[in-house]
Amino acid sequence: MLFVFYQVFVQFLWLGIALKFVEFVLSFKLLKKFDLLVSKKLHKTTRWESLFIFVIPLIPMEYFAIMAVGAFMDGNLYLGFLLYGLKFACAIPVSYIYKHTKEELLSLGTYGNFNTNY
Repeated sequence: MLFVFYQVFVQFLWLGIALKFVEFVLSFKLLKKFDLLVSKKLHKTTRWESLFIFVIPLIPMEYFAIMAVGAFMDGNLYLGFLLYGLKFACAIPVSYIYKHTKEELLSLGTYGNFNTNY
């Protein structure tokens, strides 16, 4: 039952609402100039620099998600929703960085098969 609730929660809230909200925030006209400036700098980074920049906001995002689940399990709904909202706030830079460094991040090897040639 808990697995079904989790799947509905993830599918509805995260994929249905949160990602659309992130795309909406990233589409603001005020962010276009900032987007051009940052994307030029992000495209000049190496694969490992891109990974480091990507992981910085990813760690607190996942921490807030784990803490939110713990708060929901304890029955503290207000704290759970607050922490899940903080996860959404951290998802904005994660999605933005991934959008601009996707090629570099996906070019990294997996399972110890890292190619260190730049």
